[in-house]
Amino acid sequence: MEETKENSRKFHDAWAFILYTILTALTTSWMVSEMKSLPQYNEEALLPLLTVNVGIMLIFLLAAYLGFRYAAKGFIFFANAVAPGILFFLSFLTLNPFAILSAGITFGISLVFYFWSIKPILPLMGPMIEATAKILSLNLIGCTILLLASVSLQVIQSFIFLKVLGNDDAGKTIMSVLFILNSYWTFFNTIYFAQVVVSGIVTTHVKNEKKGSFWESFYIAFMALGSISFAGLIMAAVSTAKFLVERERNRNRERGSSNIINIIILCILSIVGDLVNLMNELVFPYLAVHGTKYTESVSKSYNLIEEKGGIILLSNIAIEKVIFFCLLFFIYFIASGTTALLLRNPSYQNDLTYFTVGIVCAPLITFVYSFLSMFSSGTLALIYSYLESPEMVKKVEPELIEKISSFS
Repeated sequence: MEETKENSRKFHDAWAFILYTILTALTTSWMVSEMKSLPQYNEEALLPLLTVNVGIMLIFLLAAYLGFRYAAKGFIFFANAVAPGILFFLSFLTLNPFAILSAGITFGISLVFYFWSIKPILPLMGPMIEATAKILSLNLIGCTILLLASVSLQVIQSFIFLKVLGNDDAGKTIMSVLFILNSYWTFFNTIYFAQVVVSGIVTTHVKNEKKGSFWESFYIAFMALGSISFAGLIMAAVSTAKFLVERERNRNRERGSSNIINIIILCILSIVGDLVNLMNELVFPYLAVHGTKYTESVSKSYNLIEEKGGIILLSNIAIEKVIFFCLLFFIYFIASGTTALLLRNPSYQNDLTYFTVGIVCAPLITFVYSFLSMFSSGTLALIYSYLESPEMVKKVEPELIEKISSFS
């Protein structure tokens, strides 16, 4: 880490970014010609829905931040041991044997995984997450701007995607396939760019001794746009293939044809997609630290994970479970708030209002997920920095080193 100088970073994998730029330009004009008219929504219900759900979101974000900042170990324990247990007991209310069995198996596996794999590394993980939350809070305004920009682009892209593919004539050409590929590519590029920026904030905080973290992190992410586009292309290709196979499966279902082959292909693509996404989550914090090209980052991050006994991988899995259950509870809260609002206002109960609920809630869920994901990317970057340069981390965060002194 000490050897990496920001002014020596190179723009790796430029071919991927150039290809992405060309494809975006190619599909933009076609996209405009195929978009249908804008949808209608319930203007009367929009403001109340925004007020209720944004209020719930702000309270939830504050609670999540305080949990990450001051009670990370408790958060990890809750997500990996308590929450699966709650879901198991709630499954009995369904009176569905399959649901009960699935929840019970999940609960058992989660308990074993927590006590066998996660608990031994908690002395490292807990303080790392709390330190990451502190570092990100020092860049609060910048992180907020990043989140708003990232989520806005994702929501706009998703909206355009649905509107274009809602046109029956638009989904039957080669250009439609290229548009789908480009849409997924833009979506993943946006997510990965934000991950690199957040990882860069933590990296530069350590390297520069708390000075100039935010704006320098944008330089790191800009120089990584080629590698980001490379990773985004892989995920976009898998996602596009899944979309096309899923669409063909639906057509076969309408025709009454067999779907066994499509189901098998979908399962394979889902597994591949999950593995690639997990790999990317581990790669980008490493890339932010070292500025290496994508394939080199994949290789070296894997070697580091293997060398350190899987600490990085286990940390990522544990944090992702925290994110999953936090997001699950947030969806429950906004669903409850929205339901209460609709019950108190019978005039809102119509199709336009239900569509308005989607317009309001989808961006909020995306925002919360992006907010929670910042802690995952930042924590992994801090763990990479610590495992490779503990003295540098000790110089900047002496309290962190004291807290993890019991970890061996």
